[in-house]
Amino acid sequence: METPLIRLTVFALISLLSTAAFAQQPVAPAPTPGQAAQQDAMRADRRACADEIRAKNLQRPERREAMRTCMTARNPDYKARAELGAARQGEIRQVRDACRTETDAQRLTGPERREAMRTCIIAKKPEMAKPMACMEEARAKGFKERSERRSFMRTCMRG
Repeated sequence: METPLIRLTVFALISLLSTAAFAQQPVAPAPTPGQAAQQDAMRADRRACADEIRAKNLQRPERREAMRTCMTARNPDYKARAELGAARQGEIRQVRDACRTETDAQRLTGPERREAMRTCIIAKKPEMAKPMACMEEARAKGFKERSERRSFMRTCMRG
């Protein structure tokens, strides 16, 4: 025979355990005042450029190029950061392509191929181990929203 006291105890225990699981999520450190000011300035520039471009009613490629031009005009550092990011992406792409060629030669498929790609990329570019591990963890957690996944990735990469 169930009593209300047993139900309440079970409910309290389940609630306590579920909140403890959520509490274990690492919290990202707050940005320093300098970083916060830089982020705010960049957001303000981005908003101003977006407003200008929205008024022109541009579409995809033209909009992207206009945004790039506007951001570069407002903040000279933007172009250097964008070029650095593009170079880094190109380097990662080259490593991924080389690993893909190697795994193609081995004729691997499914989970074996995925694992071979993972080990190859980490062997050629060790700094990719952390982002790849975070992405696997994010997939395992099954985030539905892009914003949730991005937030998790930021937290994971810092931790």
